[in-house]
Amino acid sequence: MTDSVLVAALCARNPRALADLYDSYAESVYRYCRSMLATSEAAESALLGTFIVAEAHVHALADSRRLEAWLYALARGECVRRHLAEGPDPLVPAPAVPVPVVTAGGDADLRVMAWNATRSLSPEDREVLDLSCRHGFGPIDLAAVLGVTPQGRRRAVRVGEGAPA
Repeated sequence: MTDSVLVAALCARNPRALADLYDSYAESVYRYCRSMLATSEAAESALLGTFIVAEAHVHALADSRRLEAWLYALARGECVRRHLAEGPDPLVPAPAVPVPVVTAGGDADLRVMAWNATRSLSPEDREVLDLSCRHGFGPIDLAAVLGVTPQGRRRAVRVGEGAPA
């Protein structure tokens, strides 16, 4: 099902539309929420909140081609809101994840180096890397998810394209 069909079904209040939206995007949006929140329970709650808000405010989506970025922006808002409710720090480091087990091979050292490099990034930089590499967002959608201003968008575009920021 295409994004434009999903958006049209949501706008028409099709009873199956929310389930179809969930089936299409829940797994990847959950991974994003989990990367921002300390527990899987918090990520599940943010995911649920994201889809509730999406259904309620689908008419605010101006371009159905931007559905995925819009969902991630909603998810980001849900995650930040949960951080603010938990304490004063709006962004916490990514949850502790065990170092991946690498088998013997030529690229094992490179994988460990990459792992260590990403873990040393700030939470904000790690989020940009996650959105652009793991979730495949280009510069325009990356800026939309992050909710940056036009001036900030130029910085996000450079980061999303791999140029120094």
